Amino acid sequence: LGGKAVFTRISNDVFRKDELEILFIAAVVILVKAAF
Repeated sequence: LGGKAVFTRISNDVFRKDELEILFIAAVVILVKAAF
């Protein structure tokens, strides 16, 4: 029950901030590739 509630909340946050999340991940990927 607790795990499902956490998963639901994470899913809602991801859908709500989908674009910011994608931009953040893209920035991290770019930084990682630049580092190597």
